Amino acid sequence: MQQLDWRPYFPLRQPRPEQSNAIEYIIEQVLLGKEYIIAELGTGVGKSAIAMTIARWARAYEHELRDLDVIGVAPPTAYVLTSQKILQDQYARDFSGFAADIRSSANFECSWLPGQTCAETMRIKRALQGKECLKNLSCKNEGMCPYRAAKELFKGALVGVTNYSYFLSETVYVYNSSLKQREFLIMDEAHNIESEVRRWATISIDEKFVQKELGINMPKNLKSTREVLEWAKSDYASALAQLVGTTLGAIESGIATLDNRNAPRMRALTRRYELLDKHMCQVNRFIEGKGGNYNDYLATCDKNRDGYHTIQLKPINITWQSRAYLFSKGHHNIMMSASILDKKTFMRSAGIKKDTPVGYISMPSPFPYDNRPIFYAGVGKMTFKEINKTLPRLADAVRKVLNVHSAEKGIIHTKNYKIAEYLVKNINDPRLLTHTTANRNDILKRHLKSKTPTVLVSPSMNEGVDLSDNASRFQVLCKVPFPYMGDAVVKRKMIVDPSWYNWITAQMLIQSIGRSIRSVDDHAVTYILDTAWESFYKKNRRFFPSDFDKILHVV
Repeated sequence: MQQLDWRPYFPLRQPRPEQSNAIEYIIEQVLLGKEYIIAELGTGVGKSAIAMTIARWARAYEHELRDLDVIGVAPPTAYVLTSQKILQDQYARDFSGFAADIRSSANFECSWLPGQTCAETMRIKRALQGKECLKNLSCKNEGMCPYRAAKELFKGALVGVTNYSYFLSETVYVYNSSLKQREFLIMDEAHNIESEVRRWATISIDEKFVQKELGINMPKNLKSTREVLEWAKSDYASALAQLVGTTLGAIESGIATLDNRNAPRMRALTRRYELLDKHMCQVNRFIEGKGGNYNDYLATCDKNRDGYHTIQLKPINITWQSRAYLFSKGHHNIMMSASILDKKTFMRSAGIKKDTPVGYISMPSPFPYDNRPIFYAGVGKMTFKEINKTLPRLADAVRKVLNVHSAEKGIIHTKNYKIAEYLVKNINDPRLLTHTTANRNDILKRHLKSKTPTVLVSPSMNEGVDLSDNASRFQVLCKVPFPYMGDAVVKRKMIVDPSWYNWITAQMLIQSIGRSIRSVDDHAVTYILDTAWESFYKKNRRFFPSDFDKILHVV
């Protein structure tokens, strides 16, 4: 090991003991030829620096590793996947010397039409390849398209950083994709692999679209995946393809006569075409069996607020998709998270078959116990039947917490908008900042920049949000974050994998608790107010870190 010393390639000044142990273990597993390595690294261990070290180490010792026959891709490089844009920004900012990030082409503006994205232009160019009209479709910066420039940097970097959704779409839907297998596929926030793959693979069919745009009817009695498949084959796919063709024809005609008058119409058409073509690709893959066995999908049909129905096809077991589209892109797949919690349950969730040889290490957070106390002070049940009785007591308890921390910023995790809205309305404190799905990031920025002790009230900031130091000195967990039982996939998962439901709940709890304590010198107090916590923790102690009792206090 001495001759393959990793220390010169650590990207920061000095590795923490936990980082050293984790790096040495991962390298040991790489040298053993392990395809899968799972690293549960508590908040504060420093996962990003570990990922960078492994990539730089492998490049430095390429010849030695090749002689040992433990690397398979030349030259050794890495992909790093994250589930949050804020984490992607962090990687790109902190390690810009050897890491480059990329996002979907929809994030880049094309110079052909104001407001047009590179994604829309590129899709049209592919569809109209060889057509005479393309001579009128020229970007002003054709030689240095902003998306293509960013992608070239990403491809050429030692470490290419991106998000799960882009990576999956790029490797599956982009013809002759340049994202080939790399030596390391490093999956940060790996506990989200299942949800990321399922969200990406989910197919939605809206009844209003079917009737108004396609001019056909969606049967009311589609109850099984097989019935949806047969209807898609017989009616839906062909009608969809016809609409895609008609839209492309209108674009072709519009390009030939493009001027300022029809530019707005062209923008609308190109945007529409991109959405339609992406959806058609997804539907066709499902019909052709290229998205996995249809028996792995669950079909649901729910009524919207406007009275129309939406069919959703969601994979329950993502093993096929993970193996085909994700793990196949890494010679060594390294999965890192602060909330693996249980190796076997995680493997089932991520789609790793149980008999697969896996390296596994688990390390708790290095933060001092006194800096991160958790106080349980149950005020009532937050179940569907009891929540209305409990909400007034919850508001009183939160009001007391706000008084104790009157000069400090914090966050109140509410799990849903009903609780958030009740607290904001009934406590009526100008410090409280809540948000919608549309302005979430704006409210977060406002909180971070505020010079007054504002407090976030949020159902959706339990993950991927850094509230270090004075950004949050306290946090309140109003409700144990059980997954929504009205979700058909949740119900089915509970049947096929009984431990999954409690594992997911514990995962969300630990992620929530980790938002406010981000470094060894940081400190924050956590309050849990839902009485469901007591029995949940007692029954599911095995899903929590071994030292959790040392920070938990009952009031």
